[in-house]
Amino acid sequence: MLSRTLSEKILTVGCRYNPPKGGIAQVINTYAEYIYPHFNVVENSVETCRLGKLIFSLWAIIRYVIVLLFNRNIKIVHIHSASYNSFIRSSFYAFIGKLFGKKIVFHMHGGAFMDYYKRKTNYVKRKFKWVDAVIALSDSWQKFYEKEVGVTNVYVVQNVISPPLVVKESRKNDGLIHLLFLGLITEQKGIFDLLDLLKSHRKEFEGKIILHIGGKGDVKRLKNIIEDNNMQDIVSFEGWVQGEKKNMLYSSSDIFVLPSYVEGVPITILEAMSYQLPIIATNIGGIPSVVEHNHNGYLFTPGDMKSLYELLQCLIDNKELRLTMGKRSYERIGPFLPENVENQLQDIYLRLLN
Repeated sequence: MLSRTLSEKILTVGCRYNPPKGGIAQVINTYAEYIYPHFNVVENSVETCRLGKLIFSLWAIIRYVIVLLFNRNIKIVHIHSASYNSFIRSSFYAFIGKLFGKKIVFHMHGGAFMDYYKRKTNYVKRKFKWVDAVIALSDSWQKFYEKEVGVTNVYVVQNVISPPLVVKESRKNDGLIHLLFLGLITEQKGIFDLLDLLKSHRKEFEGKIILHIGGKGDVKRLKNIIEDNNMQDIVSFEGWVQGEKKNMLYSSSDIFVLPSYVEGVPITILEAMSYQLPIIATNIGGIPSVVEHNHNGYLFTPGDMKSLYELLQCLIDNKELRLTMGKRSYERIGPFLPENVENQLQDIYLRLLN
């Protein structure tokens, strides 16, 4: 953990994180548990109805100002941000923080930020002028912020994951290969592409595989596809998963699949790697920085279902390859564990304070 003296100088601003629902919330939750012995936080967004979001946002701003007014220990405001509304909200908090003379850190998580930047180039550049440090999730994202956006104070901090809690003897002996997808149920995550692929090769996969899906989003569409095509024997929707259920799914699965169209560095991929799973994912964002093609998994172009089908077949038909790639996945997670991420954060905080 950071020293208590240093952590008391940091104010975290981000979405509601306990229980964590989504990648950013998971990062903040892990920071709170493993990195900050004293955790100052203002939650600035929550998933609820429109009126509830408005009331929550207003109260968050009031609380933020109160903390800045009365907590003289706070020197740095560490803001976790994504794209679109999240970036607009984060920029407002950055502006208030600068009025109070605080150092501002923007921790950029949004996989869709490149598209957002193209639409709002001048706006984004103006807002980054208020920021003292930008945290990117990978070297490729750092290059984007430096070369495209023109930001000079960019640091790479790996996405953090909790140490894996592997459930002993959890691999299932039912003769099936268990595939796992965890994430938002949206077009951008590629889950409907994956369902179309399974539907097209239904007879081939029956009695051979089962896909476990965990997440939130367009659940109604997901369930309708499963029911309308009688796919219950090869697809199991697990709902929103966390805690012991999530640990069990990771521990009992054989392959992790994430066919996304936009990503930063997905927490779910890192978690799957920590549970010794081979990864099949798209070659976008920061994913190639953690998944090496033909080493600990396979990469393919978003929407290329022919390649996804062939890569699935390679791992489904080869147990030794799955185990070898899974071990290689585990060997790569060291930089993402709390003790290493803590050192990266500490270096940034001390630079700003000095």
